[in-house]
Amino acid sequence: MMKLRNSSRALSPLVALTAAFVLGTLGTAPPASAWTPEATAGQPGRVQLPQIQVSDVGNTASDQRLTFHASERPQVLRSPATAGSDAQDVLAVYDLERWDGSQWVRVDRQVHRGQILPGENAIALPMVWIQPTTDQGSYRAVFGFSWSPTADPGRVLGEQRSVSSGTADYTCGGIQRACEPRTGYIFVGPPAPQ
Repeated sequence: MMKLRNSSRALSPLVALTAAFVLGTLGTAPPASAWTPEATAGQPGRVQLPQIQVSDVGNTASDQRLTFHASERPQVLRSPATAGSDAQDVLAVYDLERWDGSQWVRVDRQVHRGQILPGENAIALPMVWIQPTTDQGSYRAVFGFSWSPTADPGRVLGEQRSVSSGTADYTCGGIQRACEPRTGYIFVGPPAPQ
């Protein structure tokens, strides 16, 4: 049986290596998104929203489409308005808006429904995957959520609308044109010439 004479000396390199790994990992992690509730009503649950990536997606160079997508699913937590033993229905709307020079105009939408079961605290909803018919300009994603009791779907427990409030909410990847996250939106240039 091996016995360490001074265990604090033996552990200090291990602690230093662990700290270096953790700090290094945290330093390279993607930035946290800064989606901000713009409007709320009633008692909405909390929502954790993903970073939106902008890419050109297609099988060949000639069929590339501008695509807004996420690698993580939005997480929607239960509204505190009812007991945890009650099921809650969640309606989610993901809007993609484009700046037309004077206002934000919706250019595409995804609608999803989910249910937070009794005893559960949250639900993961489908990922964002939007391919608008427009292919350049300034865009922003807007997320809307509504909670209602499953037993009484006409009763709204809470509503929340969230918009981007920082540059970390968007990223460019797999895109062959100008693309720049800006505070609260992302700019996408014209498609690359063929």
